[in-house]
Amino acid sequence: MATRKSIILAWAEDESIRIVESIPSKRNIRRSNNHRIYLVCKHLVSRRRPIMPSAKEISELSGAKPFEFENFPSAQTIYNDYGTMLGIWRKAYRDINNIENEPATVAEELLAWDPAALDTNSQYNIRSLQRLCRELNETVKGLKQLVTDNVPINADRVQKDDFDLIADLSDWSRNVTIEGFEFNEFGLVVTRNSPPGTIVMDKPLFDGLARFADAAIRERQEVQGDG
Repeated sequence: MATRKSIILAWAEDESIRIVESIPSKRNIRRSNNHRIYLVCKHLVSRRRPIMPSAKEISELSGAKPFEFENFPSAQTIYNDYGTMLGIWRKAYRDINNIENEPATVAEELLAWDPAALDTNSQYNIRSLQRLCRELNETVKGLKQLVTDNVPINADRVQKDDFDLIADLSDWSRNVTIEGFEFNEFGLVVTRNSPPGTIVMDKPLFDGLARFADAAIRERQEVQGDG
């Protein structure tokens, strides 16, 4: 069964390949750079202990083993010109980090416990509880599948990434001022501390907000009979 981490990594790889393949072959340098950045990001994020794929980290690792790439973009170029690829893997890192920081449930701790050091009677009781937990887990999976199979979902309104949109927006709002922007009475503004070309909002988050807004407008129009 696929783990949540493997699902996140598979999504990031699919998005990366889509970006690379969307670049015309005549723009071979940009296409190659995106592909190489994707490979380095994957190496950082898919580790047992993932590393945040910052532009600086990617640039430094590109010249070391196992890559040893030549003529690799600088950290500033990665940040300014390859932000879409960078954004995908930073989102994957955050999502993986979030699930790995979730505390184990009591049931998960019980199932992971080896009672071999206990007396025979205690071992029997623990293993009986573990068997009951596994049975309950299977029942819950069956109920979830029943809901999935029988509750219709309008695919035009719900996209696969919308479920994470609010969490990504919250993360962006907490960290946007770190990049040199600031809020004043007019809104979010650029300051002298904002390096030229700094990304205000990465493309995956912007696209998600656009989809969310479009879906909300369509739903309102349908309810009001304006569609």
